[in-house]
Formats: sequence, C-alpha cells, structure tokens
Amino acid sequence: MKYQEQLLAILEQNRGTYLSGELLARKLFISRNTVWKTMKALQAQGYPIDAVTNKGYALAAHSDVLSSPAIAAKMRHKERVQISVLQSVTSTNTCLKAEALKGAAEGTLLVALSQSAGKGRLGRSFVSPANSGVYMSLLLRPKMAAKDALMLTTAIAVAAAQTIRHLTNLPVGIKWVNDLFLDGKKICGILTEAAVDFESQGLEYAVVGIGINLELPEDGFDESIKDVAGSLFEKGKTPPGFRAALIAGIIDRFLDSYDHLEEKPFLGAYRELSCILGKPVRVVDNIYAPGSFRDATALSIDDQCRLLVQFPDGEQKALSSGEVSIRPAQTKIFKT
Repeated sequence: MKYQEQLLAILEQNRGTYLSGELLARKLFISRNTVWKTMKALQAQGYPIDAVTNKGYALAAHSDVLSSPAIAAKMRHKERVQISVLQSVTSTNTCLKAEALKGAAEGTLLVALSQSAGKGRLGRSFVSPANSGVYMSLLLRPKMAAKDALMLTTAIAVAAAQTIRHLTNLPVGIKWVNDLFLDGKKICGILTEAAVDFESQGLEYAVVGIGINLELPEDGFDESIKDVAGSLFEKGKTPPGFRAALIAGIIDRFLDSYDHLEEKPFLGAYRELSCILGKPVRVVDNIYAPGSFRDATALSIDDQCRLLVQFPDGEQKALSSGEVSIRPAQTKIFKT
C-alpha cells in the first residue's frame, strides 16, 4: 500500500503526462519490476492508469477515480490530515470512532464512496448508496468543554455550504443546526459524535461526519425520503475532479475556523447562510417523542449557536440541538 500511495501521488501531480518506469523507480528507490506490479495492482482496483511501451505510465487527465493523493493535491492543509479512501464502510463515523479508541491522531480523515449503515441524528439512518455521494468523517481532539461541541457542527456546516457555493454557484443554505438544503430539499447531513471525560467535562475526541448527495441514486431515492432528499447534480453530471475538490475545500475551510474556535469566525457566515431565520418553524419539544409540536418563528442565532425562536404568545426561547428538533411549517420555507 505504501508504494501504491506514493505512485498515485506522483501520477496525480503529473496527470495526463507519461512517466517512464525507470524514472518512477528512481524516484522511489525501488525496482522497475516493483513499479510494474504496483501499477497492475492499481489498475485492478479501477484506477485509470494508461501503460504504453516506451512511454511509461499516466493517470488519465479527465478521470474521476477518488484517491487520497487526488484529495491531498487540492488541499492547503494536507500536512495536517491523514487521508484514507475506501469503497464502502458500515459508517465512516463508526469506523473512525473505533480508530479514535486505538489512539488515531487528530486529522485522520476517512472517506467512503458508500455506507451500508450511514448514521444521522437521533439514531436515524443516512442513505448512502454507491456512485451517488461522498461520505466522510474527520477525527478531532479539541481542547474544549463538551457543552461547546455544537461549535464543531456549525463550523463544518459553514465550511460545507461555502465550498459547495464556491464550486457550483448553487444557493445552498443551512437549516439549523446540521443540514444543508437546496431548493427545499436536504442535500447534506452532518453528525458530530464525541467521547466526554466525565471528570473534566472536556472532550476526549470528536468525530465530525458529513454525507453529501451529489447525484440521484440509480433507482432514485427511497420512497420514505424522496420528498425531502435532493442532490447537487443530475445523474451522471458530477464534474470530473469535483469530489476531490469538494472534500479538500471543506476540510481546508473547517481547519481555518478550527484554529480559532473560541473567536467563532464562522458565526457571521452561519447566520447569513441560514435558510430559516425570519420564517415559521415547528418546534418539537421532545425529540424522542416528536408527536407534538409548537409553531414558532425563527428570530436569530445567538453567540452560543443556539436558535432563538418566538412563540405566538410572545414567549421567546433559545434552543439547543440536544433539546429540540426543528421542522418546517411547510416545505417551501427552506428555499433560498
């Protein structure tokens, strides 16, 4: 695997250009036979590597196979991130939490092209079919109180929304506290899970997971979510290289904020990107028994990233994500 990653990185840096086996062997201090065997293994995994006699090897210029080097090549903070890309996992959050318990370093980033048991808030599932989206989780070991963990979710939400807007010009908005919406439909979900040191009430680690729907699944979304789930692109329309640029952009923007969390540099953008402020919402008082709700108006987001709402009787309340769930009074309020 070591040589595979190294060779992929060199090919990624020279996309579309043929490099001889001899040159590659010299760069990595290995034999030409090792280069040949490694290239064969990469081709067998689906990497579009052209091999031409007397010319060498080249990664197809317009290929869209996602790899760690492809992501790192577009990332400013690549020295702070250890990237793994897998075809399928149960859940990137679940897998990364297991690695955290084994001592994995902050900055470990796990990317998967599909999940068999994707996770959402409150025990819900997040549908994660192959060839449809990007699913990733980032391991953090922040020095912060558990009560402030909401800042991680809001910071990554801003990073994701800004990156998507930058790459696509689509008017993606944030539905408090952890979903991204486009044209009234959810295109991204964020789930932050953490381990708490009960003595200090600080975080031992946090895993921030993001699932983004790039395209409609082959057979469309499941009947249970088709009215609320959306995607950035039509089937087969994701631009080449978009996935790597999306992942790199989100992590770069997030780490820019992560270095200054106490100053909350993302808060102004979080408020500006909100697609519910000033609009009617339904507040579910018991997130574990959501049968009853109260209508309210979303007024603002305070400095603790809580949502301030006002009920018809004039009562105002600052809501925390662990206390309530916000639902639209009508679907169209989420349009931006």
